[in-house]
Amino acid sequence: TGLQVHHDEFKLVLKQLQILSNAIQSAETSYKSQLNGIMQPIIEKMTKQIHSSQDWQSYTKYFQQLIQNKIQECVKLFDEYITHESQIIAEQCIRDVRFGSLVQLEKQIDRYMQKKSFISEIEVLKHEAFEEFIKQHVLSQQLKFERKPSIKSVETVNEFIDKVRKEFRTNKIYVGCDVEQLKLIPKLLQRVMLYYRCFTLQLPLYESSKEFLDKFENSNVITVTTSTGSGKSSLLPALLIAEGYEKVIVTQPRRLTCEALCDYVNKTMTTNKDGFDIAGWAVTSAHCNANAQILYLTDALLKERLLYDENLIRKQTNNNNKPIVFFIDEIHERSVNIDLCLALFARLLTEKPNLKSKVKIIISSATLDPSITTVFRQIPQLKFNEFYIPNLGKVYHVAKFARSNQNILDLIQEICKTKQRYDQILCFVSSVAEVNQCCHLIQEISHGTITA
Repeated sequence: TGLQVHHDEFKLVLKQLQILSNAIQSAETSYKSQLNGIMQPIIEKMTKQIHSSQDWQSYTKYFQQLIQNKIQECVKLFDEYITHESQIIAEQCIRDVRFGSLVQLEKQIDRYMQKKSFISEIEVLKHEAFEEFIKQHVLSQQLKFERKPSIKSVETVNEFIDKVRKEFRTNKIYVGCDVEQLKLIPKLLQRVMLYYRCFTLQLPLYESSKEFLDKFENSNVITVTTSTGSGKSSLLPALLIAEGYEKVIVTQPRRLTCEALCDYVNKTMTTNKDGFDIAGWAVTSAHCNANAQILYLTDALLKERLLYDENLIRKQTNNNNKPIVFFIDEIHERSVNIDLCLALFARLLTEKPNLKSKVKIIISSATLDPSITTVFRQIPQLKFNEFYIPNLGKVYHVAKFARSNQNILDLIQEICKTKQRYDQILCFVSSVAEVNQCCHLIQEISHGTITA
């Protein structure tokens, strides 16, 4: 009978071990399924419930690769843990056939799940995907420059991108995997790419842009005086959007300039794959993409809106934490419309002091008469600042030849003799009437060989 008892006990041990083995396989399958169950809803939100730009698609791709790799890693670690614990449990089963192996296994699994939360790993993966996006779209692209970027501009773009990194890491509004948190990430990606695309232009003002933005952040009104071609009209509005300002309205004296700047900014700051244009334009009788983040419009149209649209500022600042930026450009022209815009803003800020938190004003020109800003300096508690860099570098070498008092038409004909077909000459004259007169005369003198 003793042998039969041993035989029966061996059967019970074997049965316990088979049950344990099945439970282990089930736990491994369940764990992998649980991780996939966490991953799939997140990926579905990212791909189906959030506006899809090219940048967001790239980020989602990196995140998906990282989370799949992490699941494989976690499953492997779980298998190793369960294998180790099951050996201990199996030995206890052999020593005591009545040992609660399944209960012990469940305890060990629960302990592991509490210690190794996969949810906490997802936050790390979000940041790793962000770093991979920066690596692929910014850092690796810097090696493809035709001209070597200046050391100062490289330092500047790195500071800008580090600022976005820090915000993503430290601001609690980005923590979580609901649509509410995930939909904030595309804005961060846009900011990174705007900083980088501004950097790629290598415009002279970029190296000093951080200094400007620091002054601007602590000002209600700021003047910008830098040389022509430095990037005031195109670079600064894009950088302001990268800083988190939702709307930048830039005035220009003429419709042609509004359209040209809008096209230039869209070509340099976005791509066809982005699916949207960052800039639009508006004049009295027409507009294009007027709800864009950057709007170029004539000073005449802004004057009309300031005069007759009492809700202009309120409409632009609804639900925005950042104030609206009005960028009054080409101040040196001192047209009636420009002066009226400045006067209307001064009156608004004087009569409605609460608008100081909702509006920021940039007054920009290559040359600025200090008397223009007197009206703003007199407003109580208004923070006024100046940004002035007289001698910025040039993107390209410019050769200068003094030809004072020479007839412009004779000079054009002389230059044309040394140029190739379809080369262009840009001439500055003092009025529209003189433009028309010169165009007519040059075509007449050249017998139509020079088109103006």
